[in-house]
Amino acid sequence: MIKKISKVIVSIVVLINFQVLPAFADLSVTISGTAKVGQTLIATPAGTAEGSILAYQWQANTGADGVYADIDGATSNTYVVGDYTGNTIRVKLIETIGEVASDPVYSPVTDLISKIITTSANASTDLTIGSGLTAITISVKMPATNL
Repeated sequence: MIKKISKVIVSIVVLINFQVLPAFADLSVTISGTAKVGQTLIATPAGTAEGSILAYQWQANTGADGVYADIDGATSNTYVVGDYTGNTIRVKLIETIGEVASDPVYSPVTDLISKIITTSANASTDLTIGSGLTAITISVKMPATNL
């Protein structure tokens, strides 16, 4: 007698919860504005997703070691330049989508920060060529300006 062995195939269904993680590969940030004390710098992000949350942190390089430190309270997309004369500034950007945050990206650094020099009075000078009745006087006047 031949025994018939029947095989029972048991199917195991495994449910895996797949999440599509956001792609942050195109995230970048640039700075526009004038790198002078008292002027406003603007951070402009690129490659962000609609509805994401953006976190900014402005940073200054205040030493020769190339290390950037956070500027206290400078966490919006604009920054009014403080007295970091002779140093550079950059902005760090982190994008959050849902509960997932990107790695930080950094802008290129600004030019060296300088101060605005203001002349407080009008400057003028007279130049006289010749003498007597044939003399010609030229007056040059410069108004107060920001340099």
